[in-house]
Amino acid sequence: GAIRDFNLIYAPDRYTARLQWIDSKQRFFTSAGTVLVFSVAEGLRVSVGTTTETLGKHDCLQLNGNRELLEISVSGSCCLIELTAI
Repeated sequence: GAIRDFNLIYAPDRYTARLQWIDSKQRFFTSAGTVLVFSVAEGLRVSVGTTTETLGKHDCLQLNGNRELLEISVSGSCCLIELTAI
């Protein structure tokens, strides 16, 4: 069958990284400077504060320049990547 490989490549001397797979509706908080939400399902809803975006399968939402604690909610299956500058 098909093989899927997902790699996170980053500069460990410049960033710390955290990657986690989410399979259900969840709410979480992050203070990472850059946050990526990679959708693995159609119609994934991502809410950041009062703003909501709907992502298609394999779409990616990128949030840059974060300087405060963000509240993020997702409606289903996705990969969450948090990058924090050292």
